[in-house]
Amino acid sequence: MKPGKLALLLLFLLPASAGAQEPTPRLMTVPPKCPVIKVSCLDSVKEPGASITFEAKLEGVDPSDTPTFNWTVSAGAITAGQSTPTITVDTTGVAGGSVVTATVELRGIDRSCYDTTSCSTVVFQPPIVERFDFYGNIRFEDEQARLDNFAIEVENDPRFNAYIVCYGGRRGYRGEARARCERAKRYLVGRRQIPPERIVLADGGFMEELQVWLWLLLPGTDVTRFTPRPTVAPGEVQFIGKPSVKRGARRRAH
Repeated sequence: MKPGKLALLLLFLLPASAGAQEPTPRLMTVPPKCPVIKVSCLDSVKEPGASITFEAKLEGVDPSDTPTFNWTVSAGAITAGQSTPTITVDTTGVAGGSVVTATVELRGIDRSCYDTTSCSTVVFQPPIVERFDFYGNIRFEDEQARLDNFAIEVENDPRFNAYIVCYGGRRGYRGEARARCERAKRYLVGRRQIPPERIVLADGGFMEELQVWLWLLLPGTDVTRFTPRPTVAPGEVQFIGKPSVKRGARRRAH
């Protein structure tokens, strides 16, 4: 047999793998199943200095993992619970109107799962307390002038509502304080066009003489937290009949 044919025959008889290299298999990396973390907190607290609780909840934790919690806060101080799912934050020294955000980082699991999440709570601004004016049992014409000045301030600053606190006198008729408050409100709404929802009335109890107190306060203010205490107990009040209306004082229709 000729040499050329012999070489061709040998090449045909060799297995295919003898002349080619086997492909290297690739290792498929399966990403870990990461747990889900959520943080809950209050939307707001009523005043600075209050404690706020932040709580983290986990779902889908691998039984072999031992997660820990690393907390940081934007304001205030963590007083309890660091490294645990629940912390307590003291807001002493935090200004009213501030937002306290607590952020938690989950550790002790696969590093590719490290994640952070947060929750925020608003610290309310303490109510601004400003007594605008007060007056006693004056003529209605004089009262209108005082209410006109009060209405101008209410109109000029939409942040505030008009709070009217009325006190009955040691000697007077039943419901006198409430009647004075309602009369003032009717004037402010009817003559000055103040929206009725911006006017809050409160019966303050009794003082030596009938008094009407005008306040500019933020909406939602608790009246009992700023009004002066009544100086006369209800048992000491002498109730009399309502004043009669003289015939000549009635307005005649034309």
